Amino acid sequence: IGGAAYWYVQQGPAQFEVTLDHPDSVTVGEGFTLRVAVANPTEDSLKLGSIDVYSSLLEGFAVTATTPKPDSKETVWGFTSYYFSERIAPGEMFVFELELRAEEEGYWAGDVDCCTPFETFVTSVAGIEVQAPADEDLNP
Repeated sequence: IGGAAYWYVQQGPAQFEVTLDHPDSVTVGEGFTLRVAVANPTEDSLKLGSIDVYSSLLEGFAVTATTPKPDSKETVWGFTSYYFSERIAPGEMFVFELELRAEEEGYWAGDVDCCTPFETFVTSVAGIEVQAPADEDLNP
């Protein structure tokens, strides 16, 4: 086994604590924030390499902004990776926010993976219902 592979095997799962905050339900056309809070509960600093958001969650929405801006972004294999080079100190938290606008009715759910640079990760699941606008919203 090579040095990197050995280190990866010894590394084990990521030790992040992840909290997702978002509304359970929105209306087509409504904007909202999907907040991903990545905390470090350990006594050592942890490195966040990426936050991966699965397409099955994003398909019903338009991403209108992200805060902070990632170092880069890539969409492959059914998810979008937002890359960071963030070192999270012990007891500290990194917060990533996606500003979304609901575009299509339905229930949209998928994984949000918070990954180290060596791709060990913690998975959380988000699900958001998008409802049609009320009749009075369609005919003012």
